[in-house]
Amino acid sequence: RQLERFWRAQIVGDPSQVSDRLRALAEETSADELMLMTTTWDHAARCRSYELLAELAAEAGRSGAARG
Repeated sequence: RQLERFWRAQIVGDPSQVSDRLRALAEETSADELMLMTTTWDHAARCRSYELLAELAAEAGRSGAARG
């Protein structure tokens, strides 16, 4: 059970898949912000993961500003 909950909380995929899952998570939980953590051992890969997440956040901010 604990392992099942662990895997359910993971979001893995290409930027489009991650964006969709994060958006769904925010909607399901009525969250107005999300805190993310990348658990990649390799430093360069972890930095790249955060760069990709920053790009998604910037895109979400631009699309949110366009809607609101």
